[in-house]
Amino acid sequence: MGAHTVVNLEQLPNAAARYGSDLEQHAGSDPLGLQNFGLALQRLAPQFRIPFGHDHERTEEVYVVVGGSARAKIGEEVVELDKWDAVRIPTGTPRQFEAGPDGVEMVIVGAPRGPDDSEILQDWWRD
Repeated sequence: MGAHTVVNLEQLPNAAARYGSDLEQHAGSDPLGLQNFGLALQRLAPQFRIPFGHDHERTEEVYVVVGGSARAKIGEEVVELDKWDAVRIPTGTPRQFEAGPDGVEMVIVGAPRGPDDSEILQDWWRD
């Protein structure tokens, strides 16, 4: 028998519940026993903008839109993302997302996995 692990990301606790019902983040890294990269499912309600930006000192991330659409502010650039678009965010680059009219569902993969190296940037995305 293999040493694999199966986890339903949707059934994991919402790690972002403290931010209200417009944001969900289901982190699969620990339940899957990942050692070298991180994995999460994130959902944003229609038109919801995450109210803060963040960046990572060591972690490179890829966001894959699996449903809906979004705008991403990456550094000073705003990009439009549709279903099955994947965007790579290099280390040290501030980013955050805003859902489109139907909301957005994304799978996030990041590496290397280690202690949380994120910095929260309050009031980072302003129109």
